[in-house]
Parts: sequence; structure tokens; C-alpha cells
Amino acid sequence: SFSNKPDPIEKQARAYLKQRSISQLQLARHKIGFAVAGPFAWRILFPVMDIDKKCYGWVGRDFSGKQDLKYLNSPGIKLMWVSDHCARTAVILEGIVDALHVERAMLARSSTAALATLGCALTDTQFEQLHRFEKLILFPDFDRPGIVGLISMAKKCIARNLHPLVVVPPELDGRDAGEMGEEEIVGDRKST
Repeated sequence: SFSNKPDPIEKQARAYLKQRSISQLQLARHKIGFAVAGPFAWRILFPVMDIDKKCYGWVGRDFSGKQDLKYLNSPGIKLMWVSDHCARTAVILEGIVDALHVERAMLARSSTAALATLGCALTDTQFEQLHRFEKLILFPDFDRPGIVGLISMAKKCIARNLHPLVVVPPELDGRDAGEMGEEEIVGDRKST
């Protein structure tokens, strides 16, 4: 967790969070921390909790730039990272930092949650999580792999009687939601 008198490692972790515009409110709300030792050392830790508020694992994001893997997931059940389990609408993204950015942009829309799939392949448990929401919006990274993954996910959703809306990128410029302005996220965007 974060302290009032940060050491050099904590200062580096805080600098990464500030660079990615993750707010103090989000740190507290989602119990985001960091590790200084062990297999998750030099990583921001994002707890993955379900509707019961129990932690089922975490995602560690390297903030040092020195780790072999940028992201490292804990072992165990694979759930989606969800910003608000009580929301009616879910915006589905690949990564947690993107989901946190969408969460900030959507604060005025209290019935909307941001979800991170934590990878491309969805598990049965993750599909169960999606069935909790009335409306689904798939928000891809604006690059070729993002669109290919989006098409695959949309087909799998439809096969499971989920009918998502899809954010259509105006151009494939390689950006993800974490690199977009809030007005781009909540603005009038075409969906199908």
C-alpha cells in the first residue's frame, strides 16, 4: 500500500500511476497497491474482485520498465476486472489501465462499469460475469489485433446470447482507451 512518506520505489510507482492518470480515488476504491519483493516486485498490483467483494487474484503491471513481462497475472480462477458490479451497462476493454481511464471518463454515468478482460480469450466464468449486465459495449484497441480480437469476442458473445454494441474506431491509429481523451471516450461514437 502507499504511505505518507514514500521511499524511492514507492515514488517510482506513484510516478507511473500519475503518468497513467490513475486518481487517488481510484487507488482507494480499487485497493490498488504495489509490490517491492517477490515474483510481483516492481509491479503495481490491481486486485481482481467479484461481486462478493472477495479478492480472487491480481494483475501486476511493471512500473520499472525492467521486467520481462509487462503484465503478470496471479494464478487461479480467471475473472474480469470490474469497476462496478452494480452497474447496468458494461464497457469491455482488454486492460485494467484502459478500464480505469474509461471509468474516470464515465463518472457522470453511474450506471456504467468498465471491465477488463485481462487477455483475449474469455472463460466461462467471465461470460457469467457479462450476463449480470443489461447492456454490453465492446471497446477495442484501435489497431489490427484489437479489431481481430473484438470480432472474435463479439461472435462468442452472440453465441452465448449476449448482444453487445461495438465501438467502431474512426481510424486504426494504434491507440487504446488509456491514450484517449475523455471526450473521445464519451463522445458520439458510432456503434453497431
